[in-house]
Amino acid sequence: MIAALALSLGLAAAGRARAESPKLLNAQATIVTATKLVDEKGRKFTLKRNEAVTVVYEGDAWYWVKNAKGQQAWIKKESVKLKSRPAAKPARAGTDKTNEPAAAPAPVPSSAAKPVTEADVKFADEPIDTLLGRARTHYDNLDYDQVIPLANAVLARPEPTPDQKLDAYLLQGSALAIVGDSIEAEKSFRLLLHGRPDFDLPAKTPPKILAIFRKVQVEEQAIIEQMKAKQRERIRQGLLLSGDHPEKATGGYPLAFVYRLRDPGNAVEEMRVHYRRHGDVGYSSLVLKRDAEGAWRGAIPGGWTASERDYKLEFYLVTADSDGPLLTVGSDEQPRTVAVAAGTVEQTKPPPLPLWSFLAVSGTAVATAVAAGGTAVGTLLAQQDYRDYAAQGTQRAIDGSVLNQKASTGQALATTTNVLWISSAVIAVAAGVMAPFVNWSGRSAE
Repeated sequence: MIAALALSLGLAAAGRARAESPKLLNAQATIVTATKLVDEKGRKFTLKRNEAVTVVYEGDAWYWVKNAKGQQAWIKKESVKLKSRPAAKPARAGTDKTNEPAAAPAPVPSSAAKPVTEADVKFADEPIDTLLGRARTHYDNLDYDQVIPLANAVLARPEPTPDQKLDAYLLQGSALAIVGDSIEAEKSFRLLLHGRPDFDLPAKTPPKILAIFRKVQVEEQAIIEQMKAKQRERIRQGLLLSGDHPEKATGGYPLAFVYRLRDPGNAVEEMRVHYRRHGDVGYSSLVLKRDAEGAWRGAIPGGWTASERDYKLEFYLVTADSDGPLLTVGSDEQPRTVAVAAGTVEQTKPPPLPLWSFLAVSGTAVATAVAAGGTAVGTLLAQQDYRDYAAQGTQRAIDGSVLNQKASTGQALATTTNVLWISSAVIAVAAGVMAPFVNWSGRSAE
């Protein structure tokens, strides 16, 4: 940043090998080159062109100046024009100290330090995209020392978008790495990765840049993993699992698991029971499903639990989100156990015939009997009609074909009645045979 260059005017040179001995001057002057400075406490300020200042101390190539606001810093002599040069006088106790600094000046900067120029100040008038474009051009042309002030100017402005700032950090860090300022380059890359955690440099990036970036990348990834681990630990601490699994069971019966989970953040997405018989190598997996009341339920089928011998069932429970396990009960190495007594599915399997089949057969038998009763009545009526018509033959001549028709009708009805009675009896016997095999309770087979 421009301020980083300005730091070299005073604070960054405090540790130089040779210090000058400034002389008290107290002369009035004006600024001829607008300059951004940093005072002895690290505060930034700007001296504008033609601004009136007091030159309090004089070094070989620098002036210690104070403006009307009392801000003080070293500035190159060529940036200042003295109005007059009074004779230097030693300060005496009790004299007017209006123009003296509040404290001794900071060490005189090294003559090798480069002040921020008026051209640097003009960066503030250029659009952000223009500054970034110029910086990229200098970078592509290997003018890395020209990239840094342009990237600094972008980052010193309040209006860049997040993406523009991140682009500036990339250019700044890359250029700083090339010029040898690895510490500042790390800071730039760190800020870049804060905004783009998944960012990576191309494989063809110069090794000097890539080495510094990789160092920061590894450190930042470690921090992310630590933060993620802490977050997951907070989630685990908020989970509370309640529910009991049976300590004993019988083979051939389903083995049910029912749990309730206090999950304030709704973090748990899945709950599984991993189970096996003692001595087996691998585990089978049972997914528990959450019901409308919030309980997680599931059952190991009776066909799996069936055994002719007693055995121990081993299991462990895992709750998880998309990133992996959260709260667990037991483990692969230390599972919970259930004592399972011998039992087979046949001993507990319900009768095979559903109730509706028995009701259908029984209903058919009843309907057939009712039909047989109806045709029996019809048969009796037909027989009576035949006898009445035949009796008329003793008094008058009757039509023989009509008599034969009535006889045929009566015979057909009698035959139908017999068939229906027999069918009803057969169906009733079938319903009776089915009765012992009907699942009267409606319990489903596992």
